[in-house]
Amino acid sequence: MRFQTMLLSFLLAGAGVIDALAETPEATATLESVFIMQVDGWIIIDPQGKVADYQRKTLVPANLVGPIDQTVRAWLFKPVIVRGAPVQAKAKMRITLAAQKVGDVYRVRIDNVTFPRDEAAQELTPDDKPFAVKVLSLKPPRYPSGAAGLSGIVLLGLKIGLDGRVENCVVIQSSLVGKYYGSANLSRVVQALELSATEAVKEWRFTVDVEHGMPTVERLTGTVTISYVMDDVLASLKPGKWHFEERTSKSSIPWLPSDLNAQSVGVSDSSSGEMTPVASAIQLISTPNGTAL
Repeated sequence: MRFQTMLLSFLLAGAGVIDALAETPEATATLESVFIMQVDGWIIIDPQGKVADYQRKTLVPANLVGPIDQTVRAWLFKPVIVRGAPVQAKAKMRITLAAQKVGDVYRVRIDNVTFPRDEAAQELTPDDKPFAVKVLSLKPPRYPSGAAGLSGIVLLGLKIGLDGRVENCVVIQSSLVGKYYGSANLSRVVQALELSATEAVKEWRFTVDVEHGMPTVERLTGTVTISYVMDDVLASLKPGKWHFEERTSKSSIPWLPSDLNAQSVGVSDSSSGEMTPVASAIQLISTPNGTAL
């Protein structure tokens, strides 16, 4: 199933900073400061769950090519089962890199690995059924005055009802992007962006496919990224570019079964307007998150 991509970025170079935030007591929040780079590509998994082939589409610094390639080729996956038998499977892949300063140097690690939907092919899910949700209408949210003209991203988890309306919504993670702001009120800015995002989904509409299998809760659940980004920050968010984030901790999606093998998508992993199913037939046995490069 295809997701109709919609750019939810806001080019707001002329937006003024709202001084009133300085008069508001700081809300309690812990923000992690980190540099992020997305690396896109694809991977082929053989019927035994080993990496048969993989390729990066994103150009990365020369010193990272060898470590990334060596790490990926050593990964092990659960065999992909289609109609009861293991098969060779090709999947779109995104590696998210994180860099943080340790002493006088920056240490790079794998922050997360996700398998976004490939819009050129039918999506594989664990029950061999396609993702049930199609987008009908997404109305962009308003940029909130309480965000003080800063750039930020909000990742939402959505459960779509059979009537095509958003039945449940949760903020999974949020971040401020582009530069270190050094503000005492960053959590207030994050809250303003999150409120704007959750208000916007009330008017979003979807269609639900009930012809290709039971529309289970995991088939009706996905993540959507909303970006409130100034034009001087937008270019740095492209794959292969380092950008700075101050991000909140990641929350789970409360209505999903605790035993569901859902992929863990964070605010640093998806692009603006992307909708990613939580259920995927591509499941890592290896634990690459945190691997130093």
